[in-house]
Amino acid sequence: SVSLSADSRFALSGSSDNTLKLWSVATGQCLRTFTGHTGLVNSVSLSADSRFALSGSSDNTLKLWSVETGQCLRTFTGHTWPVNSACWSADSRFALSGSSDNTLKLWSVATGQCLHTFTASTGYTIGVFSVCWSADGRFALSGSSGNTIKLWNLDWELEERLPADWDEGARPYLENFLVLHTPYAAALPTDREPTEEETTLALTRSGIPTWTEEDFQNLLYTLGCAGYGWLRPEGIKQQLEAMAANGYNSSVSPHPNPSPKLGRGAEEHSSSPTPTNKRSPVISTSNNRRSPITWTPTNKRSPITSTSAKKRASTTLTPKNSKQLAILIFWGLYSLLFMMAIFLNLSFWATAILPVIPTLLLTWFWVRRSR
Repeated sequence: SVSLSADSRFALSGSSDNTLKLWSVATGQCLRTFTGHTGLVNSVSLSADSRFALSGSSDNTLKLWSVETGQCLRTFTGHTWPVNSACWSADSRFALSGSSDNTLKLWSVATGQCLHTFTASTGYTIGVFSVCWSADGRFALSGSSGNTIKLWNLDWELEERLPADWDEGARPYLENFLVLHTPYAAALPTDREPTEEETTLALTRSGIPTWTEEDFQNLLYTLGCAGYGWLRPEGIKQQLEAMAANGYNSSVSPHPNPSPKLGRGAEEHSSSPTPTNKRSPVISTSNNRRSPITWTPTNKRSPITSTSAKKRASTTLTPKNSKQLAILIFWGLYSLLFMMAIFLNLSFWATAILPVIPTLLLTWFWVRRSR
């Protein structure tokens, strides 16, 4: 697994040697090796500000790392089988993981607490191997080797909001923005291997953040996607300048904001996620549905209207013809057992007939589990 930093200067890789490695994209040099997992590393993901990293491993754990120091800050335990995929929420407050135990788990990055476990109504028969989070944090996508893709509705609670200058829920997005626009303390040498001190400085942000009007418009669009389109640009700019002038928290673990609460609203969903302009950072604990809400982005992109939030059936991709699937599985298993019988030098009739019974049983079991 690999992950690229937001500024494309660094790359993170996970390997079957149980380690993560941080690389300089410009020089190809390995800057840091992260050790701590006892199983192969299946998934890595860098946070939006590239200061932290997540890794999922076959040791059934998820780990949070400091990119600057290489230290493991937290270990997330709860999965009973290997963790195959991990990703961050847009504000870096939450993490989502998928595992061979057929579940997805939502985590609070600040506390390490598992906030919710997602299990499909029909179940994943082989395991969850990929997870992804939408920009607004309202939807999650998961894929498994059981030929299914599922879209999950996290069902964030919406509330009517009048235009305002500021809301504390948007602070993590501004902090990420300021970090990404703060220069590094030093540059890596190009003519030799860097020392440990030089590597640390090259990974540390230091100085005064600067940005252009285009950068600010991109921030407004990000906030709109995240559900803060009702904040006035003037208020956001004033808050951004104040945070830059007073210094922002860039040396601690990800934002320790209150964790959301998940209730029955976490469900499978089949429609396409679209931005909304009214959201509180709490996941709904009621089954009440909301009326459609229209949001217009601040950078003059086309207006997007959210779909009705009625409960829908899941999107499941499965073979259309079970009979064809059974035939393929039968002949595949029979051929395998037939070759094994030949290898064991059994008689002709034993070679031809004995594989039939276990093949029929395995085919019936497989098709039954795949439905």
